[in-house]
Amino acid sequence: MRNLHENYRLAQEITECPRIGHECTSDVIEHEGNMRVCPVFARIRSVDEIHECSYAKTILDNLKKHVIEVLVEAGVPRRHVDAFKQYKPCDSLNKALKYTFKDFILLCGPTGVGKSFAAACLCYKFAMHKNQDYFTDKTKWGDIDQWIKNNIGWYLTYEIATMMAKEQKEVASSHGLLVIDDLGIEDNTPRAVAAINYTISKRYDCGSDMGTIVTTNLSFEDIQVRYGKRLMDRLTESGYVVLYKAGN
Repeated sequence: MRNLHENYRLAQEITECPRIGHECTSDVIEHEGNMRVCPVFARIRSVDEIHECSYAKTILDNLKKHVIEVLVEAGVPRRHVDAFKQYKPCDSLNKALKYTFKDFILLCGPTGVGKSFAAACLCYKFAMHKNQDYFTDKTKWGDIDQWIKNNIGWYLTYEIATMMAKEQKEVASSHGLLVIDDLGIEDNTPRAVAAINYTISKRYDCGSDMGTIVTTNLSFEDIQVRYGKRLMDRLTESGYVVLYKAGN
């Protein structure tokens, strides 16, 4: 009871960051000759409150770095996550980042305009959105790791096209967010076309509970000719399409 009373009194006395203007490296502070958990840090429950605590800002920065590394382990290409440091906003990227992780988003345009980079940014945004409020509790970071690996999948289309049927079914049904990267680079064979159609149809059948990001250099006409009108309708029915232009 004495400890509870002391903690309550401390919380009443210290209502703002006791280390304003100084770098904070711990959630423990010295108060009245004793080391105690900082009551300001203890009150932080979401990233919207980090302005109240300098240590919370440090932890959130560390979590962001941690999430990026786990995304790489989950299959997101490192070259794209490394490019986060050189992030430059543009109209197409800003539009892509408005995606709400439901149904499909189709990123179309020529090579080298940033479609796969936008997909990587969306994977990061999805991971942080779902897990950011756990950032003050490092004991849960291992759970975040597993969540990312279970819920985010990144596959080139030729990987999907060469999978066995059982693997294709697992890929299509097991990820909350699935990236199908570089649609059109796989061999143009009936088997490959069927594999892509199957995967996208399975994602479509899941409805808005799952998000699917598709990147491609193909035009709408090329997609329809190669995969059929049905697949094109699946990709565009949700209405979220981002068209990239050279130099965009």
